[in-house]
Amino acid sequence: MGVSHAGETPSPLPADLRPGDLIALAATGAHHYSMASTHNLMGRPPVVAVHNGRARLLVRREVEQDLMRRDVGL
Repeated sequence: MGVSHAGETPSPLPADLRPGDLIALAATGAHHYSMASTHNLMGRPPVVAVHNGRARLLVRREVEQDLMRRDVGL
């Protein structure tokens, strides 16, 4: 299994990748934050800028409370 864009050959993922590991993607194309959705009650991922080996959080990860905040119930 790997990461790919439409029409491209998938890039292999590291063999030692485990649940909970972080993966950095240089670009996500159409699946960027602006196109993200919470329709499955999955929070959007954080947006992190990396420059010269330093990371800066631009947008924090959404948590369950963020997703439920606007829910008025039945």
